[in-house]
Amino acid sequence: MAFQNRRQKVMGFTLIEVVVVLCIITVLTSVSAPFLINLLGRHRSESVGLYMYSLYKLCTVEALKQGDKTIGCHYQDEDGEIIFYTFIDENENNTFDPNTDSVLKESIAGETAHIELSPASASVFFHHDSRIKSISANTIFLCSSFDLEESTGSLDIIVNEITFLDNGFMHLENKLGSSCGV
Repeated sequence: MAFQNRRQKVMGFTLIEVVVVLCIITVLTSVSAPFLINLLGRHRSESVGLYMYSLYKLCTVEALKQGDKTIGCHYQDEDGEIIFYTFIDENENNTFDPNTDSVLKESIAGETAHIELSPASASVFFHHDSRIKSISANTIFLCSSFDLEESTGSLDIIVNEITFLDNGFMHLENKLGSSCGV
C-alpha cells in the first residue's frame, strides 16, 4: 500500500464557475423582475374583476331562487377592501339598508388597494325572473395602473369593465387603457 494515487479525481465546481453562474442569475432576475411584478398585479386585477362578475351572477341565481322577492347586489370600497352584499330588498325601496334588508351573503374581495373602482359603490336590483329592476350604474370599472414599459416611464391602466344589459345579462371585458372608465 505504499503506492497511493496522490491525485484523486476531484468532483465539483470551481469558484470562478460558481461566480459566473451567480452573475448570470442576477442579471436575468434584474431584467425579468419588473415584468413578473406587473404580471402578478395584472393577474390580481383580473381575478378581482372575475370575482365581482361571479358575485353578480350569484345575485341573478338568488333572484330566481327567492321567487317574488327583489334581490339586490351592492358593493362598496372600504379602506382598500371591496365588500359585496347580496340581500333581499325587504322594503322594496331599491336601496341597500343594512338595518332592514336581509343580507344573504357578504363577501370581501380581499386586499385591493391597487384597484380603483368607478363608481366607488353601486347597487343592482333583480326581479324574480333575474331581469334588472333597478341599477345605479350600467357599467362598473375596476382599474389598476402598472408600468408595463419601464423605459418609457408611462403607466398603463388595466381596465376590467362589467356592463349590465336590460335583460339581466352581463358582459365582462378586460382591456388596456390610458384612463379609468375609458
